[in-house]
Amino acid sequence: GDSIYAEFISPVEAVRCAIDVQLALHDIESARAEGERMRWRIGINLGDVMAEEGAVVGDGVNVAARLEALARPGGVCLSAAVAEHVRDHVEVVFEDLGRQRLKNIGRSIQVFRIPLPSDLDPAPPYHGLVPFEVGESSMFHGRARAVAEATDRLARRAAEGSAFLLVYGASGVGKSSLVRAGILSALLRPGAVDGVARWLWSALRPSGAPSVQAALAASLASPEGLGGLGMGVADAEALVEALAAEPDQSPARLRAILEGARARLLLIVDQLEELLAEDPRRDPGAEAFVRTLAALAGSGFVWVVATMRGDFYHRCSEIAGLAELRDGLGSYELLPPSPSEVGQIIREPARRAGLRFEHTEEEGRLDDVLHGDAVRNSVPLPLLSFTMASLHAAAGDSRRLSFADYRRLGGFEGAIAKRAEEVVRDLPPNVVGALPAVIRALVTIGADGTVTARATRQADIATTPERRTLVDTLVSARLLVVDHDRDDDSELRLAHEALTTHWPRARDQIQADRELLTIRAALDIEVQRWEREGRSADFLLPAGRRLAEAEDLLQQRRSELKPLLIAFIDSSRTARDRAARRALNRLRS
Repeated sequence: GDSIYAEFISPVEAVRCAIDVQLALHDIESARAEGERMRWRIGINLGDVMAEEGAVVGDGVNVAARLEALARPGGVCLSAAVAEHVRDHVEVVFEDLGRQRLKNIGRSIQVFRIPLPSDLDPAPPYHGLVPFEVGESSMFHGRARAVAEATDRLARRAAEGSAFLLVYGASGVGKSSLVRAGILSALLRPGAVDGVARWLWSALRPSGAPSVQAALAASLASPEGLGGLGMGVADAEALVEALAAEPDQSPARLRAILEGARARLLLIVDQLEELLAEDPRRDPGAEAFVRTLAALAGSGFVWVVATMRGDFYHRCSEIAGLAELRDGLGSYELLPPSPSEVGQIIREPARRAGLRFEHTEEEGRLDDVLHGDAVRNSVPLPLLSFTMASLHAAAGDSRRLSFADYRRLGGFEGAIAKRAEEVVRDLPPNVVGALPAVIRALVTIGADGTVTARATRQADIATTPERRTLVDTLVSARLLVVDHDRDDDSELRLAHEALTTHWPRARDQIQADRELLTIRAALDIEVQRWEREGRSADFLLPAGRRLAEAEDLLQQRRSELKPLLIAFIDSSRTARDRAARRALNRLRS
């Protein structure tokens, strides 16, 4: 093929040669346009080599070839054996990528990479508030160990017959990014799993459709998922219904779809806590969804990874079957990054992008100050990434991240609040006046009083010119995110829940509206049950406190309520008034 094999008498000489080759090639090719540059990947291993009929063979050669596939263009990857030999003889930094499963290698291998200028990434170095996506693994730093551990645990679960993994942890710890840019990207590498020629994938949030089963069907039919094999939405809906009804038939159904293509599907269920934000025991759809996930994970053809906020983890038993899915190796707690990992998250993107941190005698190195502040204050990853992105934007063409800009941002805690306030402050007063309604639309309060973000149809929020202007502005500032479904019916959500706690304006508004939001959340459960039961009068609100609260909500916030909820309250009120008239007529007669 296009590979070159070279044998050295010592690991030190091999590493020095690899570095020299990559740096020299980088200097030569830098004058060319990005798409015309020649870039090599290099893998280095220490092991026995044998010559047979003009070819070199052996385990040492096989591992080196797999390490080369892991390297970035312009980069170098090496095994732990090589790193141990050269650590005190070559002045380079080693980044630990954790233990990796390599194609046709019977054991996992501890892998390191050598960061070099030749593997700089031209993409924006910092991501801001939004999670990393699949295809952005080159931008995703500081989580190599967690990716390797979680992927290995998922593979072991698959070998046990139930390929399900729940990644849980505190809000802002990076669960979504780990799954999308970490686990999925690792599986998409050629040869990651023996016998799998192609990985399909689909992703959903439970709140992403009128019902969670509908959200699952839509995700399965996506072009990256089973839609890539020709499955349409109607077929996906039929498959989901069949899996829930007859889970024991799932292997045969999925084998017919995937086996011929030597394909497997990775299903990502992001923010599974949305099933628990309200009372799942009153929603039979939640139990059916978990039953479907169990059928998929046990089919032998689908791997399922879900994320959940850690404060909901203890409530898994509220949905039948979910606790059993997550028990044992079925869950992985993603902890905040270690101090050394925080350092990688700060410095590695800058190195890859050719950025410099300011260094003064009085204050020292800015990257050291950022690292110390982040570790000392346990800064959530979204705020860390947002602050770094803001510093990068402020640096402009100078490509130097400065102390002055860091102070102007107000540090980590002040960065997101300052950005949100700057965006809102420049808007006309009538547009700013729409902010409370938009915030109310994008959060909910669970039965235990926990505030969580929720996705809401853009058409239900942007109902006035002022709200449309505000939404467009916040989306442009990346404080809100727009999700599009297959029918182009857009949904809005907060870029991150950190906005509900670190932006004083939003936090104070939520606190002021807590009672209203609690009542609306309870009504949302009631109205969903009413809709499921064919809008039967038996499931309307009875006369009393709950109906009185609903009427107050309708009177105060009618313009913010969804049409279905308005219809539910109106119907409940009509039924109450009709019953009262009948009772009065009986008394008169």
